[in-house]
Amino acid sequence: QEGTLGAGDWIYLPPATLHGVSNSRESWAVSVNSLYPAAIETFVEVCSQSNFALLCLEFAAEVGECNLDLINTKEDLWNCLSESAFVQGVVSEFESGRCEDKSLHEMSGFADYESWCQVICETLRNEPGDPEEGMEEYEERKERVNRICDLCSYRGL
Repeated sequence: QEGTLGAGDWIYLPPATLHGVSNSRESWAVSVNSLYPAAIETFVEVCSQSNFALLCLEFAAEVGECNLDLINTKEDLWNCLSESAFVQGVVSEFESGRCEDKSLHEMSGFADYESWCQVICETLRNEPGDPEEGMEEYEERKERVNRICDLCSYRGL
């Protein structure tokens, strides 16, 4: 399914529902994500059924550090992900009963939001620009990154 949400709208997705989001303009959102073994299994199934469309392999390369050239089947994808340190950590947390609601910074191994945000900002600031990007686009991107990074010390939540 596909749809458009406007200001003030919200959407509920049941657990393990794979989804994608595309913002048509600068926006701010709150999202709660859970990753547990059933969601990984669902991800592998949907990826294989879609013939690895929708950046499935790119996600596997990032999360599971998979070699994209070696993934041709559902089994290849499952093997790569299930052997990755990240997925093994998720499974271990789940099986040991240590699963709990965590903020994104906690899931990423940071003690607090501010230090996590600073690392993200530093990454964004050091990201090379697109050589095809003009000076105006470069300046707009730089302004957006600065606005986002100014929120790192926001204590209102």
